[in-house]
Amino acid sequence: AEIELAGLLKSSGCCKWPRQLRKRQPGGKAEACDALESPLAPLQMMPGVVVTWVETAADVESCHSALTSEKGGIIALDAEWKPYNRDELPTPVELLQLAVPSQCWLLDVPQLMQSPGSAGKTAALLQWMSKECLLLGFNL
Repeated sequence: AEIELAGLLKSSGCCKWPRQLRKRQPGGKAEACDALESPLAPLQMMPGVVVTWVETAADVESCHSALTSEKGGIIALDAEWKPYNRDELPTPVELLQLAVPSQCWLLDVPQLMQSPGSAGKTAALLQWMSKECLLLGFNL
């Protein structure tokens, strides 16, 4: 079934899995499957979406102001961090992405945490979001 799915995904051009599929053989051995070899087309930003880098207290205030004026209260959220192994402590968030249909903010978390002013404003923004918004994202 995995090989059939991989073939369908490959022929549609919709998906490339980050690792090769492994075909399980009797006895538990895995055999590489080259069903997905062609790369995906690059993603394109939707026209008219403004992307803003957030690294200062003033940037956080501007982001917060724009989000509070957004109708509907739905904010897409994503976070990026350095990978870690199961036996290691989780690594801190490096980049926090917040988005509404017309705008996306990329929060440089390590930079924002270096200044008490921007750290406090970032904490206030996140507290407001957790109380007032429907957040869409992975594992929230």
